[in-house]
Amino acid sequence: APTRHVLFGVDAGGRIDAEIDALPQPIAAVVPMSMLLARLAQNRTLPADLFVVLAGEGSLRIVFLRARTPVLTRLTQTPNEPKAQLDEIVRTLRHLENNLGLPRGRENFLLLLGGARGLTPVITSQRLQLVELPRYQKQPPADWRFPLFELALKDGAPQVAPMARRVGYLSSRLGRAARVLSIVIALAGIGAV
Repeated sequence: APTRHVLFGVDAGGRIDAEIDALPQPIAAVVPMSMLLARLAQNRTLPADLFVVLAGEGSLRIVFLRARTPVLTRLTQTPNEPKAQLDEIVRTLRHLENNLGLPRGRENFLLLLGGARGLTPVITSQRLQLVELPRYQKQPPADWRFPLFELALKDGAPQVAPMARRVGYLSSRLGRAARVLSIVIALAGIGAV
C-alpha cells in the first residue's frame, strides 16, 4: 500500500468487529488515534517533517510525518518517566534514520501532547526541537483526548469503519433529514394555501 495509507495495523480484527457488534447504538465512525494525531499535526504553521508524541498512562503514541504525510506510527508501553519516554522517541528516530533515509545529524521537530512535559530539559541533547500548536500555545488542554475527539467529530475526519457497520447511523441521519424536509414542505404548502 502507498505510504500515506499505512497508518495503523490491527492484529485482532475479529476482536474489534465483535466489540463493534456488541454496541447497542449505531456506529458513526471508527477513527484510529494515529490518524487523528496526523491530522492535528498537518497544521500549516508546523514543520512538514514532525514527530507527534502523545503520552498516556503508561503508554506513548508516536506518529512521524514526512512532508505532512504520516509514514510511521508506534504505540509503546512506556512508563511515565522522562528518560523512558525519551528513549522511545530516540529509538524511533534511529529506526527512521536507518530504514527510511531520514538524514542523520539534522535537527528534528517534536510536538509533545499530554504528560510528556518532563522531557523538555533532556530533549535538546538529542537534536530535537519542541514546537507547539498555535491554537494551544497559551493554554494546552489538560487531557488531549478531548481536542482529538472534537477532531473526530468534524466532517471529513478519517474513519476506517466499513459501510456495513455504519449503515444504521447513516440511515438514522437520512431519516431525520427526510422528516425535517417533509415538515418544511407541509408548512410551506399550508402557508401557500
